[in-house]
Amino acid sequence: MILSAAKTALAAYGFDTANDPMATWLEQAKNEIETVNDWPFLQKVATVNTLAGVAAIGLPGDFFKIQSLRDTTNKKKLDFKEPDGFERDISDPTTQGYPEMYTVLTENSLSVYPVPRMNVTWRVIYQTYLTDITTLTDSDPLPGPARFHYTYVLGAAYIGLQADNEEERSANAQALFNQNVSRLIRKYRSVLGSSRTVQ
Repeated sequence: MILSAAKTALAAYGFDTANDPMATWLEQAKNEIETVNDWPFLQKVATVNTLAGVAAIGLPGDFFKIQSLRDTTNKKKLDFKEPDGFERDISDPTTQGYPEMYTVLTENSLSVYPVPRMNVTWRVIYQTYLTDITTLTDSDPLPGPARFHYTYVLGAAYIGLQADNEEERSANAQALFNQNVSRLIRKYRSVLGSSRTVQ
């Protein structure tokens, strides 16, 4: 669905395409969907190389959340440690050796410990984020899988109706939005070929 089609669908709730902030409401609905589940379509894999003696691993520009870090040079998956525990438990973060753990250092980098003595190739599995709808033109497709697009409309409708103090209509739209999100979560969590019942 392109943005103009989403706005047209949203206009059926009585909103004005010229004056109401439809793209903002659609963006908020998209954000709500994005945060309720670890959607597989947001997962990416990157290869990052670092030099000996470098503890910081720079991450791709579309990085949002780390899922896994593997040292492919030494064939070892590293354990994640929360930043406060990393700071508390490691007395000398400059110690060199074979990396065993990592933490999120800044918004777009990780820090490993011990600091590698050799050049390392890292396999990073991370989550990205969807394009901001408010940056799109009317002819641009909405971000994410097409099956999500009408759910953005339902979410935008309940948000817009709340803004207009239409509590009952907003609650109805929110209930439909929540039902659709729950169905999408079930769809993306199911594993083909696995038993649905205990044998």
